[in-house]
Amino acid sequence: MPKLTDLSGEALHEELGARLKRRRVQEKLTQSDLADKAKVSRTTLTKIENGRNVGLAEFLRVADALGLLGDLDSVISMPEATPLDLLRGKKRQTARVRVRPTGGNGPGKTARSRANNPTPPEGTFVWPEDR
Repeated sequence: MPKLTDLSGEALHEELGARLKRRRVQEKLTQSDLADKAKVSRTTLTKIENGRNVGLAEFLRVADALGLLGDLDSVISMPEATPLDLLRGKKRQTARVRVRPTGGNGPGKTARSRANNPTPPEGTFVWPEDR
């Protein structure tokens, strides 16, 4: 049995179809029985077993009917977290504060920003007008 990584295109389709056919025969199912169980036509199942190009949905229905989707799930697992997931999980750490152009606290300053944050923490970005 050739390794799937060594195959591509038609040869890969033919090998996958042959493996599904062997599994069907091993399970003692006829093409009609498996097609009914997978909710595909017998013609579609024949195409799959002969390595012809069919839709992914049909292929997966046949694999599921043969009990093979669990094996596929362990091979193609979901990564724990993507960089986008990590960004979405971060909460906004700064709150917006209305900056008054004039007032007793100096230009571009608010009472809240001056009282609560006299000097920003090191490495924090500060707008020039808030310095």
